[in-house]
Amino acid sequence: INSLEKHILPDHGSNQLKSYPNPFTENTTVKYSMTDAGNVHYSIYNMNGQRVFNDSRRHASAGMYEFSWRGSDNSGALLPQGQYILKLNTDQMGQFESSTVKMMIVR
Repeated sequence: INSLEKHILPDHGSNQLKSYPNPFTENTTVKYSMTDAGNVHYSIYNMNGQRVFNDSRRHASAGMYEFSWRGSDNSGALLPQGQYILKLNTDQMGQFESSTVKMMIVR
């Protein structure tokens, strides 16, 4: 495990974070659960530790949620083939959790 993974990968979440298909060529679906209403912030990092994509959402209730990511940065440019790390941070009623998953783009 390299220093990037030590910094980004600590996983203290119970939100059942999953990405499928993984590896992917065109897009991947990220699924996660919320036990209460709250805020979600997710960031995607390349293996150099650079944040290449980020977004946030507000959920009004508990439940399973998902979003699709097509392997692009915040400007919409497609990212090169390689491994990426998704870090999902949640704030549910003042309870903070962080979960991570590795994803692989194959073009």
